[in-house]
Amino acid sequence: MGTSDPSCLHASASNTGRNLIALTAIGTSFAAIMACTFPFVSMQLRSPLPYMATPKRKVEKALKFILERRRIQSHYRANGINDSEDGRSTLSMQLTTNCKNAQPRFVDLGSGDGTTIFAAASLRWKSTGVELNPTLWALSSLRRIMQPPEIRRNCTFIYGDMFQSARLKRELRNATCVMIFGVNSLMPKIADLIQMECRLGIFVMSYRFQAPLLAKKGTGGNDKFYWNEEQNESRVSGVLVASLIYEEEEMRVYELYPDQSLGKRSFKA
Repeated sequence: MGTSDPSCLHASASNTGRNLIALTAIGTSFAAIMACTFPFVSMQLRSPLPYMATPKRKVEKALKFILERRRIQSHYRANGINDSEDGRSTLSMQLTTNCKNAQPRFVDLGSGDGTTIFAAASLRWKSTGVELNPTLWALSSLRRIMQPPEIRRNCTFIYGDMFQSARLKRELRNATCVMIFGVNSLMPKIADLIQMECRLGIFVMSYRFQAPLLAKKGTGGNDKFYWNEEQNESRVSGVLVASLIYEEEEMRVYELYPDQSLGKRSFKA
């Protein structure tokens, strides 16, 4: 009768042990991945606001455009020159930020992982992001800790609902530029939030979608506003009274301003 070789038994036991360790490692890794992705997946299922990162390069390019436009507008005001490149009169220049040396302020309505906030802060904008997803808010807050001191000082993240946060509304009242991202069902509500809380002459940025605008026609200094056929003439809310001034690589910048002839709604100055 043959007998088992002890060395073979030991090798077999070692292989079994290694297999168990490997399976445990794979199972643990899978569980960790599921735990990390679950908040994102569940939030996407429950929230009408999708999460999509905005490329840092495109954000920086648009913000640099805004800074240059503000510099030119300040020069025009200082020299009493009318800005008529898009058919507006001196009124439009009076609506921009009066303190040209003040630090520009950037607000992101749905800041996600914080990429846009860090991009703005790196250009010395005082930046504030609001995020409803607790996982994304925690991630952006953690990333903030790891940023250089000069960027860390210029960025803040607020956790909560953009439509309910009193702190966010205070930030909007001092904003130079607001970044928006959303879906059609929320755009009218976001437009109303901006129109009611922000100063006239601010800039609104959007990536990969068009903001709802109160359409404009007219030439020279006699702009008149009218409703698009798709818009409901019975209301004046749910749209931005703004002009599209920048459109590159799916990034758009709008400049918010009123038309005195509307007379249907009181806009904040």
